[in-house]
Amino acid sequence: MDPAFFIVGFQKCGTTSLYDMLVQHPDVSKGLMKENNILAEKADRLNEFRLCFPLNEKGKITGDASHLHTWMPWGLERIKNFYPNAKLIVIMRDPVKRAFSHFNMEQKIGYVTQNLTFDQYLDIENILRKSIEDGTDPDETYNKTKLYGNRYGWALSRGIYANYIEKIQNLEMDFLPVFMEDLATDYEGQSRRVQDFLGLNYSNLPQKVTNRGKYQSKLNQDTERRLKAFYKPHDDRLESLLNCSLAWR
Repeated sequence: MDPAFFIVGFQKCGTTSLYDMLVQHPDVSKGLMKENNILAEKADRLNEFRLCFPLNEKGKITGDASHLHTWMPWGLERIKNFYPNAKLIVIMRDPVKRAFSHFNMEQKIGYVTQNLTFDQYLDIENILRKSIEDGTDPDETYNKTKLYGNRYGWALSRGIYANYIEKIQNLEMDFLPVFMEDLATDYEGQSRRVQDFLGLNYSNLPQKVTNRGKYQSKLNQDTERRLKAFYKPHDDRLESLLNCSLAWR
């Protein structure tokens, strides 16, 4: 079965929770894995990717959820080329909170050393970002920073959602923006909105919250102000691209 939808949000934005919600729908068949990154990787392995989905079943659809489809330059283009009728769900959250959660996740799993502070991490990333000539080009961001030990993206850069939304719009892909904050405060309304976008008959789906991080450290106010200042122009641009207010503002 060809995937009818792709959840292509960002790390620590609720992609797993949204996917787990959708696969409870009686008309959605679950694939072999939630985060199937094959299509996003550099090597073209379409046949291998297709084997990860269930056989055709009348009246049912299936889908995929992977944040790497936005981070790696090949992901969105492959979806466009191989599955032109597929719909995208782009899930986002407050980029300040997302960046801090991203850092803590990487520290927890060993990508970042325990003695590195969040501010030191941001200083390193900002040095790397100086090599980027076009700050609105997500592919250049990937190519200029991927060589520095983190193939899944850096915490600060991954929160510049406008870059990825603009790429999706330029590819003329059918997408629905979803904010994690709205799912938390209006779950039923957002669930109905997502199901309607996918052409599903409404079903009352239980709320699933998964992969919620439990971290020891807290974001200090000075760093929070620093991040808010960094993201302000990017969030302004995002509001313009989406023509709507952002849930975290």
